[in-house]
Amino acid sequence: MLALPTVNASLDVLLDLKASISAFDDPRMDTQDLAFYLATH
Repeated sequence: MLALPTVNASLDVLLDLKASISAFDDPRMDTQDLAFYLATH
């Protein structure tokens, strides 16, 4: 039971990350551009 909040928090972070990546859809973006975008947002 104690691990459940951690799992939920991790899931929320992953969903937010997925939403951030999906919201910024640029086919010309490479891995360095994506890393920069994720580090600054």
